[in-house]
Amino acid sequence: FSPSVMRASAMILIHIAADILHRRYDILSSACLCILVTLIKNPFALFDTGFQLSYIAVITIAIVTSAAKYLPHGGILSFLSVQLGTVPL
Repeated sequence: FSPSVMRASAMILIHIAADILHRRYDILSSACLCILVTLIKNPFALFDTGFQLSYIAVITIAIVTSAAKYLPHGGILSFLSVQLGTVPL
């Protein structure tokens, strides 16, 4: 499967496990765990553009959304965060 599908599937499984175990789900920690597992399994995945774009988008969403909840129009900022985060890549 593509890196984005693997990331999404793993993050969903982590979210389900957090619900079952009555733990708090953190999107940034979940993304970092998925990066770690993916790179242990296949270190060359780091050079895949799909891998880089998928994870940078999720990490940008996690960071900007946590900061945007204090702003009056944070929903628009979190929507644009994916575009702003992936532009440098």
